[in-house]
Amino acid sequence: MLYFMITWLFLIGVCFSIGTAIVNRLKADRIDRRGDRFIAAVWLGIIVLCVSLLATSLILPLSSAVGFLLALGLVALSVLSQPTRSELAAVRSRLSPSPIVGFITLELIIAAFTSQKIVWFDTGLYHFGSMRWMSQFGAVNGLALINAKFGFTSSWFALAAPLTSPIFGSRVSAITNGFIFLIAILQSLITLNQILSRKGRLSDWFLLIFSAIAILVYTGTVLTGSPILISFSPDVTVAFLIGVTAWTILVISHNAQSTLGNTNAKTPLFDAKTIPLILSAGAVTIKLSALPLLPIGFLFYLMGNQFKVRIKRLLAGGAITILILSPIVLYSLTTSGCPLYPSTFMCLDLPWSVPIEKAIKETKPIKFWWVFSDSEESGLTAIALGVWRWLKGSVKSQIMALITIFVILFSIPIFRQFRKHLKLGTAWILLLGLLGITFIMIQSPLLRFGLGYFLLIPALFGAIYGQRLFEKIPFKLTQPLSRFTHTLKQPQTILLASLFVIGLTTVGLIQDNAQSRLILPPPLPSANLVSDQVNDVTYVYPANWTVRCWASPLPCSAVPIKNIRLRDPSQGIGAGFVYMK
Repeated sequence: MLYFMITWLFLIGVCFSIGTAIVNRLKADRIDRRGDRFIAAVWLGIIVLCVSLLATSLILPLSSAVGFLLALGLVALSVLSQPTRSELAAVRSRLSPSPIVGFITLELIIAAFTSQKIVWFDTGLYHFGSMRWMSQFGAVNGLALINAKFGFTSSWFALAAPLTSPIFGSRVSAITNGFIFLIAILQSLITLNQILSRKGRLSDWFLLIFSAIAILVYTGTVLTGSPILISFSPDVTVAFLIGVTAWTILVISHNAQSTLGNTNAKTPLFDAKTIPLILSAGAVTIKLSALPLLPIGFLFYLMGNQFKVRIKRLLAGGAITILILSPIVLYSLTTSGCPLYPSTFMCLDLPWSVPIEKAIKETKPIKFWWVFSDSEESGLTAIALGVWRWLKGSVKSQIMALITIFVILFSIPIFRQFRKHLKLGTAWILLLGLLGITFIMIQSPLLRFGLGYFLLIPALFGAIYGQRLFEKIPFKLTQPLSRFTHTLKQPQTILLASLFVIGLTTVGLIQDNAQSRLILPPPLPSANLVSDQVNDVTYVYPANWTVRCWASPLPCSAVPIKNIRLRDPSQGIGAGFVYMK
């Protein structure tokens, strides 16, 4: 846990510094409040750090030293800006012992919660293996030939790679997802404070409701024995990024000086509206399920300008998107020969390319509508039967269907005043929600892949009506709540509450026999291995078709492999593998 807390503190400092430089470079004055700037800056810093690490892996292994030096280099570049240095100094001057103690207490609670032993299936199957390859060798040619899942590229694994150093052995846990959970709770507290202080905006209500529901969902998965949060799954990060990207659109649209709908306004080529574009493109590098974010972020960046300006922004936005997406495309081409693996779109015929039929096979567990199809039927009848079988298949399917019905009903009043809501920013959230749900339902109807999209519309309508209801409550009736909130902010209250929580958490850990993870998390599960050799490649794979390698020595394949050899025997496995037809 101590390792988690120190690392998270370092990551927050790095990401906030990087993101603050971007916010200042874009002259994003529409993000005018300190809390909003903190949230936007941290998420921008996360994206830049993830993409930079993935790009670095094309050249160097992502060891702890490389990751640390890259982070310091990005911070050094950030503080070259005078406005950035001034803003960071202003934030530092406002720090006092009470919020520091409160933050450390929050870190302790989340570290105790997220440093549990990982049992998530995909972590043992390929998450941890992908990170170990990145950490020890960087991008490896033909890596997907060892394990087809290694072709699933994610910048989230690049962020985790330097943080899961081989010196820790198998004692790793959800350090990156725990970090996102920490940020999610911090942004919830920031928005809640704005609302209780009677300074709340629609964006505050939206982010609070969205984050609160997502936190409850992910906390519930841990308590019910399906702990996706206690893993390295990029689904968690993408879900929160969907909400944060939508939130930035609301924040930017709130400003009365907004150029949305004002075609005569002269705006710089890069401004606050670039932020949703950066976040959406960055989310795609984390997982391709974030693809619906990209067109919304791009259109939001373009709209509200003269035709000539839109052409320039089209080129500028395209350049930003290509810059952010190029590392994931190059990494995917290196590992599998396909730029958007497991999609076979634009796959190249390279010596290390994964066979097309193998790539198609990998899409089946994701695009699993075929499970519900009936070969005896065709056309609309087959589709209807497939949907019906899917609906009867699980409670999660029924929940997805129910949310979709509510989304359609709630969308009607927004569409009736579309132009008005477009200026307010809410129409963009509606479009993103509908597009995202449609994408997930067509591609892979699993709630965990599209949780963020399914939460957008409920959070938006909760925000609209919650804000209206709260504003109708007389100020006199909310004064006791304001006084109570003010009392909670007092240094002595924070100190006493923190000491109580720290003591309670320590007692809980002792009773749970968790002393072994006070410094480092517990070890990963082990695997019974079988040694094998194909041509000049010596490797291991799990016995009895258990398919999960966990922290087994490299190279480890989920199943026995064939038809491959070393790309350059003199350089070993670090030079990659080629396919033998």
